[in-house]
Amino acid sequence: MPRRISVQDPTFYTFVSDYGPYDLAGKEVAARIDANWSTKVLRRQSSALPVHLASTTVPFDTVANGRYVAEVARGATSPGVLLHNVAPRNANRELPRVRNEGEELFAARTDAGVLLVGFNSGLSWAYTAALGVDIYRVPFRTSSQFRGRDVIPEQAAKLWDTDLRHLEKVTGSDLQTLLDLAGNPGIEPLGSVNEYSGASPVKDKSAAGNAGSIRAFVIGPHVRDKHRFRARCEELFGAGTALAGSAVHSAPAAINSAGRTGSPDLVSAGFIAGQLGLNAQTPTIIVIDSVGAASSGRLATAYNRSSRTLFIGPAHEDPWRQISEAGLTVSALPPSVTDPAEVTAKLWQSAAAGVPYSGEPLPVPKRSGTSVAYCDFYGNIKLHGRPNVPNGSLVEVSINGTTHRAVAGEGVFEVPTGVLTLANGSSKANGVVHKELFWRGKSAAHEFGLERGDHGWSAGTDVTVEVLRPLGPSDFADLRVEAITPSYAGVVGLGTIGL
Repeated sequence: MPRRISVQDPTFYTFVSDYGPYDLAGKEVAARIDANWSTKVLRRQSSALPVHLASTTVPFDTVANGRYVAEVARGATSPGVLLHNVAPRNANRELPRVRNEGEELFAARTDAGVLLVGFNSGLSWAYTAALGVDIYRVPFRTSSQFRGRDVIPEQAAKLWDTDLRHLEKVTGSDLQTLLDLAGNPGIEPLGSVNEYSGASPVKDKSAAGNAGSIRAFVIGPHVRDKHRFRARCEELFGAGTALAGSAVHSAPAAINSAGRTGSPDLVSAGFIAGQLGLNAQTPTIIVIDSVGAASSGRLATAYNRSSRTLFIGPAHEDPWRQISEAGLTVSALPPSVTDPAEVTAKLWQSAAAGVPYSGEPLPVPKRSGTSVAYCDFYGNIKLHGRPNVPNGSLVEVSINGTTHRAVAGEGVFEVPTGVLTLANGSSKANGVVHKELFWRGKSAAHEFGLERGDHGWSAGTDVTVEVLRPLGPSDFADLRVEAITPSYAGVVGLGTIGL
């Protein structure tokens, strides 16, 4: 039986990954950290601590990740939570990963009380091992392909006040391998680590019966409006209660591996908003930025009672499709209301009191078929709709006139490196798991011509999938593409990443 220890509450929560700063993934992890720590820590505090996010500038850069984590761990002088997940699953790349299996989970605690938890991709833990701290193996069970969200926050919360010495210590040749990696002067990072904020928790002083803090997201790239919204939330919900030095998080949905560099596409913004809000486990406000959107400036709103999430966005059908399909009523606000910062507090107070706003219904036609929802930092293509294809089939996928063959399967890692798969993604809403196109070791967005800065691309593009036949014994070998796309050169297969 694990022994409990007496520890102070964390003074910081940091999560380091190679998720793009504008990806849905980081925000999902921040929300999951909230949910896993709320009963352990947040109930004893006047407002939620910030979940600080940091990301490597190049996917799979375990060197930059490992050095950053070790530097933070060495410099911290007070207890904190330092989580990290840059894990390319590079071992046995020639083989499919059964049940999305991946690297081992490690944990350590510094003398200052900093708890480190992350998957061992070698270099990601090498520099921490060189600090001389004891590292332990953490057993867990999951078939999830999104282990940064579904494993790390939960395990960290369990380990915070647990004596790690009940776990198996990393020693012998395993420890020496890490130390040898840390001492190799020829291993250099491909990029650096950029720090960015997660989402601002603000103290809700006006909604009776609320748990105490709400998490706010702004889906949009307009920094000026983001800061203004943060300031207005502080004014309306209580001055000084938003996290110091940070802002409500900006998530430009279309600035990603295959997005446009202009205003965020409303389809992508709606997909991200729906994923966050429909799966929220703590009170949440999500504002879809309407600046530059194809709307008259009029706003709409919806409230999800089960997840206690308030949505505000442009009165345009595109961002509301997923939310409407989940059974929520979307109501247009009066034409005179055009500023989400001004109306947020009133809408939240009304919803928290059990009377969410109900006005003129916004017509949101159901979509048909399959289309692009958005593309993440790795170039994985998230899809709206679930193409009706049996697992174990060889299929042909076409987007914008570009066609590739793929394997239809259950999990994205159940194919060897170099193979495109159409499989269940890590995102779901209203109980429905979304499909995604995942090219292991490559960027699917690049291969389908969805380049960064290509202003001709937008979310909502049709995707056609044709079933050819059941998968044959030689198909994996025939489907493999050896060449790594330019954006991945030096990231996959050069030996210094993911050791």
